[in-house]
Amino acid sequence: MDKGKQVVSARSDASGNGITNKKIHAFVDRSKLKILLCDSNANNCREVATLLQRCRYQGLTSVGSTREAIYVLNSEGASIDIVLAEADLPMANCIKVLKYITQDQELQRIPVIMLVAQDNISMITKCLINGAVDYLMMPLGSNELLNLWTHVWRTRRLLGLPEKNIFHSDFERLVASAIYVGDVSGKGVILQDEASSSHK
Repeated sequence: MDKGKQVVSARSDASGNGITNKKIHAFVDRSKLKILLCDSNANNCREVATLLQRCRYQGLTSVGSTREAIYVLNSEGASIDIVLAEADLPMANCIKVLKYITQDQELQRIPVIMLVAQDNISMITKCLINGAVDYLMMPLGSNELLNLWTHVWRTRRLLGLPEKNIFHSDFERLVASAIYVGDVSGKGVILQDEASSSHK
């Protein structure tokens, strides 16, 4: 597992047992999540919105500036679950949004994920230090977006908040026979069934 990325992964043994990503995805109802997308590039907004719809995220609000993002957070913050923010905005604007969310008691439950067009380590580090939970390199792929829900799940657990009901009813039965194992970084979570783990 890439220790630098906060993801949820799954393992399966050679016989096909275990809880795979494909199985997990089948139990997640992404339509229950509302995403705020902040990107000053209209073409990027359309491309990301199209990918999100393909991944069955239906609640999406797009804005083109940090001022608009803060306005939406003020008016609809209670219903927003994830913020996807363009990291190529002026750094001061990125930090402004991040601090606005992380310093607000009601909004700090919202994970902020930066969308990065270039591999600028300094910019990415500043965003992570100031509260971003992760970053995604543009152009995006479906697999990266399929896992966005894990940030909502993890952030709410870390803050001791009730879990958002985004799982189909059979998911509880799926995880009842599984164990959760954190990787050495403490960021990743591996879902692995007990039968598979007993062979290790």
